[in-house]
Amino acid sequence: MGITIRSFEEQEPGLKRQLGWVEHNGNLIAANIVGDLKRLQELVGHSIHAEYELEDVLSLECDLPRNDEHSGIFPLPDGQIEIDGTVHNILQIDSDSAVVDVYIRNGPEYITFDTNELHNVLPVIDRRICIRGRKLTVYPTWT
Repeated sequence: MGITIRSFEEQEPGLKRQLGWVEHNGNLIAANIVGDLKRLQELVGHSIHAEYELEDVLSLECDLPRNDEHSGIFPLPDGQIEIDGTVHNILQIDSDSAVVDVYIRNGPEYITFDTNELHNVLPVIDRRICIRGRKLTVYPTWT
């Protein structure tokens, strides 16, 4: 399923990042969409796979009971973004950092965070995590 690019708010032909709207599991979310404008325009209205990034993680709750029915990427009324999913895997890089894979069932897809982004919190595998942040960036996966 992934996301669907719905429209662009600003179109700057020379830039590799466009402000636009994406739909994820029925939720319309403002996002920076990375790629050549002409190629991105060809994707409007189509379901695509992408990688995601939050500019800032503002808060998180972890070690919550797993509940795949609540998983997803959600816009919040204050402009923040909520990512709700299950910790799938943790890859320890060194004593101070690890890469955390979060599975979003209602997508389905994964989003990856470094523990530094998660305020040095190391969550528990197979437990639910809810991350709130701002400025979603979408990197379409080109075929």
